[in-house]
Amino acid sequence: MQVDVNFAPPSFPSSTQPIALSRVHSVTRASVAMGEADVARVVQQVEELLVSGFERGVPALQREAHQADGFLPIASLLHYSPLGPAVWPFGGVGVVADCLRARGSMVVELSGDGSAVRKMPLRVQLRNQLEFLFSDNNYHRDLHLQLLQDEEGYAPLDQVVRSYAQLSQLVDAARGPAARRAALVREAVSSSAELVLQGEEEGGRHDGGGKAPIGGQLRRMTLLEKICTQVEWYLTRRDVAGDGFLMEQLTDPDGWVPISTLCAFPRMRKLCHPQLAAVAHVLSHSPRLQVSDDKSSVRASRQPARSPARALPPAVAAAARAAVVAAVTKLLGDASLTLDAEVRRRVRAASAPGALEGGGCGARIRVEELCAMPQLQPLAGIARHEAVAAARHEPLANLSPQQVVALLPRPGESPLVSLSADGLFLERLTPSPEARGLVPPQPAGASPPDVSLMTFNLLADMLTYCEAFPHAEERHLAWPHRLELQIAEIELHAPSILCLQELQGTPPGAEGQEERNHFAAVDAALRSRGYDGKYARKTRDGSAWPAVQIGNAVYWRRSEFELLEHVTVPINKVLVAACADEQSRQHFGRGAQVAVVVALRHRRRGLPLVALCTHLGCTFTEPWTQIAQAHAAFSAACELAARHGGCGVVAGCDLNSIPGSGVHRLLTSGSLPHSHPHMAIVAEHVAFPSLGLPPPSDSACGGERAVTLPRAFTSAYAAVLGDEPLFTNFTGPPCQFVGTLDYVLCSSHLAPARVLQLPSEDTVRLGRFLPSERFPSDHLPLLAHLNFAQGAPAGAASAADVASPRSATAAMLGERLTLSTQLERRSVEAPEDYRSSASLVRQASFHKPIAALPHGFSERTDVTSESSARSTPEGSPNLRAAAARQLMPPPGAVSPKRKAAGSDVDRPRSAGSDASDGSVGSAGGNARRQRRQRGDGGIPLGTKGAGGGRKGGGRGGGQ
Repeated sequence: MQVDVNFAPPSFPSSTQPIALSRVHSVTRASVAMGEADVARVVQQVEELLVSGFERGVPALQREAHQADGFLPIASLLHYSPLGPAVWPFGGVGVVADCLRARGSMVVELSGDGSAVRKMPLRVQLRNQLEFLFSDNNYHRDLHLQLLQDEEGYAPLDQVVRSYAQLSQLVDAARGPAARRAALVREAVSSSAELVLQGEEEGGRHDGGGKAPIGGQLRRMTLLEKICTQVEWYLTRRDVAGDGFLMEQLTDPDGWVPISTLCAFPRMRKLCHPQLAAVAHVLSHSPRLQVSDDKSSVRASRQPARSPARALPPAVAAAARAAVVAAVTKLLGDASLTLDAEVRRRVRAASAPGALEGGGCGARIRVEELCAMPQLQPLAGIARHEAVAAARHEPLANLSPQQVVALLPRPGESPLVSLSADGLFLERLTPSPEARGLVPPQPAGASPPDVSLMTFNLLADMLTYCEAFPHAEERHLAWPHRLELQIAEIELHAPSILCLQELQGTPPGAEGQEERNHFAAVDAALRSRGYDGKYARKTRDGSAWPAVQIGNAVYWRRSEFELLEHVTVPINKVLVAACADEQSRQHFGRGAQVAVVVALRHRRRGLPLVALCTHLGCTFTEPWTQIAQAHAAFSAACELAARHGGCGVVAGCDLNSIPGSGVHRLLTSGSLPHSHPHMAIVAEHVAFPSLGLPPPSDSACGGERAVTLPRAFTSAYAAVLGDEPLFTNFTGPPCQFVGTLDYVLCSSHLAPARVLQLPSEDTVRLGRFLPSERFPSDHLPLLAHLNFAQGAPAGAASAADVASPRSATAAMLGERLTLSTQLERRSVEAPEDYRSSASLVRQASFHKPIAALPHGFSERTDVTSESSARSTPEGSPNLRAAAARQLMPPPGAVSPKRKAAGSDVDRPRSAGSDASDGSVGSAGGNARRQRRQRGDGGIPLGTKGAGGGRKGGGRGGGQ
């Protein structure tokens, strides 16, 4: 039945209904209710901002949108637009995401992680409007639409578009000739999983009205068609390769997937009941699917390969293509483009200007240069062409460019790289990774620093398994992959002093454990690059650990330093000697931490220097233990410096303590009052070791008894950036910890000049959490350039070093001690989703007014004044770091740094513990090789290790 188009209503009925929400405020942690008007106002303001192109007037927003495919971080909108006042009373980024999910929008598209929004592309808006038109919410009440349909349910697409004002406005808004607008509508319908388009394209012929008619007819997709379309989408070769959970279900070598598994997927559950026989009957009618004879499984119909490499012998074709694709994908991957200078040089020569900058597009490399790249040489013998070498293995470097091209991935075969249309270049399909440099930048021609110190927690292999890091792929957790990235990171920055933690090693002379002695591999790699070093494994009762265990190492560049003396400090033995009673000795002797201290001589300046590397226990619920361990390690370094004329001290450490903690204050101020909350020992009948407790008359601590150090230390990052980094550890479930645990510290003999910029949160989240394909550890490496202070004599300690009550770093950070202490002691529940941490940090960083601040904030500790915000470098405001520290686990919670196996601190020693220590690494390795199980569309679920914490199997003494 044909209907006059003028009969149509002017616009759609309301597509959504306002929904009231009840949520938890991301800062105050109080329950807040959002009424219908509040939800509608937030969604409406977001739509108005994006439709009006608000970001074009703000350079910062325009830059972010350009670098992220048009997506704008919600946090940036809250900061730069009037949207903030409507959102702050209810929370932060999560408010906007929750409102959009609850109410929906025909204009705004929400990112998958709920942290960014963008204006929907015109094609997506058209598709959404048409799908709503034919949805159950509208179709059964839309008389006009049903009058347009024929007996088979088809309606003329051209009349549908012209009948509804919103569709007409969207089509008219499309740029270009009428034929292009008609093609856009057809493309929108073709991409829909709810609609069927039939008929030939007729766009381009103009009627009297000057508009090109849109050819074809449109109808709703039936339930049977929806089921077939959904399963076809699941089982297409491209989708299967990118779905880790579905790949795990493909245990059958022929590619069969149980229909019961597919019916358990959320989208299938929404479509139909799990009636397996009926679903099998429906799928059997699809030309793209094949159902098994017993009607229990389904797979994609087999099609002949269309690859240009099909001329390879069948026995090696699949292996050759897989090897080449993996090699070139790694060659243009994030790690290679960031760390490999040779790859960057070749890519820069073949790419447009700016392609290698963070977020830049168009990075590529010439195909003929691939044959000479050393990364592709291991493929010798795999890439074998039948017409060239039928009976012998031929190196890839000897193949012609045409033969290499035949093995390179075509468009759609790899999500990262693809052969260009002219066959001359291998192109990267995703934006280039963020490039990290020194802050502030080093001027061209500037003299090198006196000392460049890097600290790096390597994440020992014995602590790396899937249950502890369920977000990471097994190949990214493998030690060879991570070792390659770690050495590349060290080689790129070439520090003069290198402090390493969690370096796994075996006892001297141990047989049959060569593969687990990773210290040998690291030591050989560093010595071949001009380094010498000292290494010490964790100790038990002052003696070496009898099995595979982790340790610390200090390396120095031979061309810049020479060794004078070195000391290994068994921290637990030192603490036991300082205790006055047996119960205290047992309490503080449980640890296994060790410190490596070396005295060096700077060859160019002729000055002595002491370097310290240690890794404190992760006993967050016993901060007094960490304080005692820090005192033992740094006192030994100061003592060694005193033997060498009172020279300067530098330290690269994993302190397992956040800024503002007792450990941090002790080191940055040189003393810690005995009344400090972290000095309150909860354990019964345990007294703090006698570590430099002056009489009450001592004026350095206001007359209080205190733990004192011979020197105060300055944090390099706090001195250069104005505050500690937002995070150096970024882990997801089961830990969910984001915070700063690693530090570069120096005495007043040295002045921090520059530090290495840490990656942004957005960059880290590309791999979800740490570790990932790009980052080989759950800790980020820190690098600082230090210069010897002008005028400081080589053998005299400055006045600022001797029991100074407050150093420059302490003056900045110590005032927030009350804030951080209260935040640590509060029982802060985990956010409803992990983006809450990011929203909290971003919200705090913008210094917006908040309805109610958490208990413990005050005018002094907030540090939110305009002058403070301007004096702090962008990206690291004071309150931003303070807000991130709310994620610190409260006392009694499972420590995110819990290391169970071999740990005397984290669990009581039991009979036969020596025997169990030797099997720790093996258990972790076996766990990594076990197949992970994942819930439908969610984060992989894995049982925790022996310790029930982040690294539950294989860490001793909490290190």
